[in-house]
Amino acid sequence: MLARLGSLSKNQAKASFSSTAPPAAERFWIPSPLVCRLPTFPSVELARAVTGSSHNPRSVRRINEWLAFGVSPYPDDFVEQYNPESLPVAVGGFYLTDQPVGAPTRSRIAPVSFILARGYAVFTAGNGNHADEINFSLAAEQGEIALFGADLSPIDYVLYGPQRVGVPTGRCPDGDVIQKPLVSPTPGGPNQCPFIPPQPQMVTLIAFTNVWKYNASGLDLGTVWKDTNYNDSTWSAGPGLLGFESNPLPEPLLTPFANAGGIPTCYFRTLFRVDPALSASSLQITHLIDDGAAFYLNGQEIGSRYNLPAGAGFQTLASATVEASYQSFTIPVSQLRPGTNLFAAEVHQASLTSSDLVFGLKLDALVVTSSAAQAGILINEMLANNATLQEPDGSKPDWIELYNPSNNAVDVAGASLTDEIANPRRWVFAAGTLVPARGFLKVRFNPDALVSTTNTGFGLNADGGTIYLFNRPEDGGGLQSSLIYGLQPPDWSIGRVPDGSTNWVLTLPTLGMANITASLGNPQLLKINEWMADPLSGDDWFEVFNPNPEPVELSRLWLSDSLSSPLKHQLPPLSFIGNGVYAFQKFTADGNPSAGADHVNFKLSASGESLAISTPNGVLIDGVSFGPQVTGVAQGRLLDGSANVVSFPKSASPGSSNFLPLEEVVINELLSHSDPPLEDAVELYNPSGDAVDISGWFLSDSAVNLRKYEIPTNTVIPAGGYLVLYEYQFNSDDANEAFSFSSAKGDEVYLSQVVNGALTGYRAFATFGPAENGVSFGRFPTSQGFHFVPMSRRTFGKDNPATTNEFEMGTGAANAYAKISPVVISEIMYHPASTNDALEFVELHNITFTNVPLFDPMIPANTWRLRKGIDFDFPPSTSIPAGGYLVIVGFDPQLDATALAAFRSAYGTSATLIGPASGKLNNSGDAIELQKPDPPQTVPGPDFGLVPYIIVDRIDYGPVAPWPASANGGGHSLQKISPSLYGNDPVNWIGRAPNPGATITSNDLDNDGIPNDWEIINGFNPTDPAAAAADAAYCALMCG
Repeated sequence: MLARLGSLSKNQAKASFSSTAPPAAERFWIPSPLVCRLPTFPSVELARAVTGSSHNPRSVRRINEWLAFGVSPYPDDFVEQYNPESLPVAVGGFYLTDQPVGAPTRSRIAPVSFILARGYAVFTAGNGNHADEINFSLAAEQGEIALFGADLSPIDYVLYGPQRVGVPTGRCPDGDVIQKPLVSPTPGGPNQCPFIPPQPQMVTLIAFTNVWKYNASGLDLGTVWKDTNYNDSTWSAGPGLLGFESNPLPEPLLTPFANAGGIPTCYFRTLFRVDPALSASSLQITHLIDDGAAFYLNGQEIGSRYNLPAGAGFQTLASATVEASYQSFTIPVSQLRPGTNLFAAEVHQASLTSSDLVFGLKLDALVVTSSAAQAGILINEMLANNATLQEPDGSKPDWIELYNPSNNAVDVAGASLTDEIANPRRWVFAAGTLVPARGFLKVRFNPDALVSTTNTGFGLNADGGTIYLFNRPEDGGGLQSSLIYGLQPPDWSIGRVPDGSTNWVLTLPTLGMANITASLGNPQLLKINEWMADPLSGDDWFEVFNPNPEPVELSRLWLSDSLSSPLKHQLPPLSFIGNGVYAFQKFTADGNPSAGADHVNFKLSASGESLAISTPNGVLIDGVSFGPQVTGVAQGRLLDGSANVVSFPKSASPGSSNFLPLEEVVINELLSHSDPPLEDAVELYNPSGDAVDISGWFLSDSAVNLRKYEIPTNTVIPAGGYLVLYEYQFNSDDANEAFSFSSAKGDEVYLSQVVNGALTGYRAFATFGPAENGVSFGRFPTSQGFHFVPMSRRTFGKDNPATTNEFEMGTGAANAYAKISPVVISEIMYHPASTNDALEFVELHNITFTNVPLFDPMIPANTWRLRKGIDFDFPPSTSIPAGGYLVIVGFDPQLDATALAAFRSAYGTSATLIGPASGKLNNSGDAIELQKPDPPQTVPGPDFGLVPYIIVDRIDYGPVAPWPASANGGGHSLQKISPSLYGNDPVNWIGRAPNPGATITSNDLDNDGIPNDWEIINGFNPTDPAAAAADAAYCALMCG
């Protein structure tokens, strides 16, 4: 690979070149991973230093791989160069072209550019304006590519024929003169050449010329003659071939007999020795027989009789007259003994007057293949989107399966797996890792578990990716097997059918067994289901829905934003969409298909346009047209796949079923961490003026299965009233699928409306994080709508029960105020007027009258932390004194004196600083979470030992109104007005001159005579003195 010195990361995989080079002093390049700047070396001196005067440039720079008909994840044409030498080579000022005659200087490589020893340089087709581009594309029908030196001397040239979609061509092996279609693209890595199984190694145990004891006396020797303890000392002996024959034979007749006319059967025996160290997979017998025979090894009959019926005795004649010709069969190696062995054969004539008899035999041992490269070990099956398939330990890892097509167990120790072609040894097979003969080996890809002998420690990308199997270094370390795949549906695998073939299809997960092809649905039923063409933030997107009961293959289908031009973006091979609750696929319309198989090469227009999905031949499957879009509002079909198109102002749902929020019933309160006498509970509230009958509606904790608990008949919530559903109801045998809520990881809850037994697409829902024991979450009003947050107390109706039965008597009540942590986020400087990142900070304030430790007193190593916009784990033993402050910064105040001086100079503060936090607060808006550890989970299972982290405060700030805009680079920080009130509401924040380590002292910021707290609690702006409504309301309450 090539990288720009001092500017590109060592993991970058593409060359950074330009066809229009700046001065040499500004352009120093060398292949990644070595990244350094050499500003004093003139190009000639550097080239001499790294290439050596003896190297012939024409022999060390090869056009190694090219792709002329790309598809995701490699949608663009590319040309790869390879340096097979042990030293770097210079390529600066050279030229790449697809027209060697007529335009040899078409795309120039930047001066002072080099390729690492045995390294690669990749050039992607484009307009030549970017450093990693060549300014031409490759012709798919046929073409040529040439590399010229700076003096236009020819360096390398390839001529290629018609190219197939997604199939590159390259040299096999790297740098060789032979060109072949490759198994898959590997830009920046070793070429994956087609695997040709090596010829089996043979060890000859008995040659045709071996000396045999033989008996042609015409006596019937019964059956004992073949036994290992039989005495054959009186028999004659001679080398093979043996017998009498007047016609030419394939091997020389070395021991001729006198004509044995009238003798039906002759006997043959020989001893041979087997080295105990021999590791063989099978035995192959090749014989020359005239006319029929039976064979014995160590006294036991082996293989199939040749031209001789079963049960034949001395007088039995061969089944037919045949001339001696090479015939072969194999037998299991288990019938062989270390040391001395006996081979015996009885040869039968076809008639007593036969004029010929021939016997010759060769016994070969097929040597065990002992490496993945020799055995042809390959990736056979992959599950990259595991949603529900649990391991015995409760985990749900992705995995791949290797297959060994050979007849022997193979040790793959030292081979490696990776999803990065530039990092071939990301995970290495441990010593003693065996793949059984004709068998399988599973490797887990679980990023949430430690790296082990069976787990790589990294996951697979369900939105398309690659996986590579590399040979062990002693076998050359080359690419053994690979898989490039597209979109993967949950709980389905892709695999080779039959095992070991080149035919990849969607399969049932069949780990350790033969792959089974999955049944697929009709792609003609696919629908464009939802779209967001004008998002508040992020990229445009749209969703495809599969109404089939089976998954559907998406490979080669076209997506477009024009009904008249359907052939815009083609989906890559091995792409599928799931079924049932997983029948939804989101596509990001960002014009960046290289970001993954779920990204398309177009964007959506907020002023209105169309979306289309078409067959590989461009025949329309489904299309929609839409008009001008409202910012932040999605549109789509309700119900999924129907003709009814609606807007979703509050319920965009990319990748899941479309819905609209219920207005007449809401999720009002929920308890998920419920030690006895409490239990999990969900409180529903009817804010409308009419009673609502929710009989037959469903409650669930999963968007993928909304029908878990059916609410009983005659269940009515009165106007302005409540209904509480308890765990004894939804976690019981009465539920379609019993459930409870996760207090350790957080969860979600859904209430789905049903009419005549069918879901209407309307639902109420809430999501929540890990919970403290006994602390409920509830619906809390803010100036920006309702938040679902921890409550200061439970309000289910019977909230301090002596028994669970008493708790279940609660019928609901109005929610309490939000729970306020003893330590809160009180000031945020996310966008200083200066560009010095050291001036960013987050301030914490202890609002209580006691010291607050920022760790679990029972397990001091479990400390509080900041997450989201920045990450920081507080050191053990950290605490904030009563009424005190702690300021988190992005540098280490103990070690970085320069940053500390700049901070003190800017803010003139002696506040306690702590750091360094990682990350940087986003000037366009971000989230900051303060989290504290809960006790570890003690119940055996997948969460055993897990430390839940409780969100005690969270701020989602923005750069513009309703958040104070003066904090967005105007020199102000965001400061919390009332520390003891709910924080995640812009009405409780003001932009003021930064003051880390101190708080706002005024209780009436707008000097209107009304306390800040009263205005905030009652929904008024505490910084607006002109709020006449606040004056009137306050006076009506307080003036008497």
